[in-house]
Amino acid sequence: MSYHLYIKRSGQHKDRAGEIALRDWLAVVERDDAFSFIVNEGDSGSAIFDGAKTSEQMIWSNGNIDVDTPSKPMLKKMVELANSLDAKVVGPTGESYREWHRD
Repeated sequence: MSYHLYIKRSGQHKDRAGEIALRDWLAVVERDDAFSFIVNEGDSGSAIFDGAKTSEQMIWSNGNIDVDTPSKPMLKKMVELANSLDAKVVGPTGESYREWHRD
């Protein structure tokens, strides 16, 4: 069973309805050695996180970042990225996450 977590900005953010710009996300993951195979497809992007026992994919689309069933190391990295992007890690029902636990 998959469980998606997202990095999102609130609707009150200064950018378009809180969206994270592709260029902002790419700038963050390109500086981070834990990511490899970063792909910019213009209207979407993806990066492979190599910081866990297995590689995991992070996908940017429509101003949000999506990870399917993240490991604990990936969740920790998501929180780190969210903080640098002035955003939060949230689940499908709106619950927010810090480090390895829900708020």
